[in-house]
Amino acid sequence: MRSFIYAGALASALFASFIFFNNSGALAGPLVPLDKGEFKSASFFASIASGWQKAEQSQMSSRHLKVTFTHQEKLSDFVKFSPAKEWQPVTIANGVAIANYQLITEKQSYRLAIIRMKKGMPLEAIMNIWQQKAGLPATDKFEVVKTIKCNNEHMLDLYQIRGESQSIALAVHTGEKYTFFRLSGKGLMDKLVLAKFTELLSSASFI
Repeated sequence: MRSFIYAGALASALFASFIFFNNSGALAGPLVPLDKGEFKSASFFASIASGWQKAEQSQMSSRHLKVTFTHQEKLSDFVKFSPAKEWQPVTIANGVAIANYQLITEKQSYRLAIIRMKKGMPLEAIMNIWQQKAGLPATDKFEVVKTIKCNNEHMLDLYQIRGESQSIALAVHTGEKYTFFRLSGKGLMDKLVLAKFTELLSSASFI
């Protein structure tokens, strides 16, 4: 495909050079404007080259999208755990989450999203995205509330983001990738909910 683009671009350049030098007296005399037929020919070659280039760019973009977005891990690929019945699976897609659960209490409902990310960004940068969604300003420091030991000795750091409109409890496992257990709900998160969340994470086993 590139050879066609280069051929089209070269033909346009040669044609334009031929017209330019034949009408300008080899750069010595006054320039003579091209007639309509010559303008149409030059435009024709340029449009062909542009069309080939756009087609190739579109194909390259499609290949890139397939590679980037079609692969998705399963929960069983990196962690094993058995949530209690009160953690109801949610089948509705929630952004980039691999799995979603819902915890319903007497006061309100909470959503648990399990998310995997490559280590291309600093942890603080990722957490600041959720910090701002909770209506809080960005910060350069997040303090670990507690460390949770999993079923097979892996450790999770628990953070809390307390906003007026939304609260987030975020447990982070750092291995080859980041694994986030993000529990979110409206208003302040009570201690009973955090205890249930800690119990769930303690039962997990990372592969």
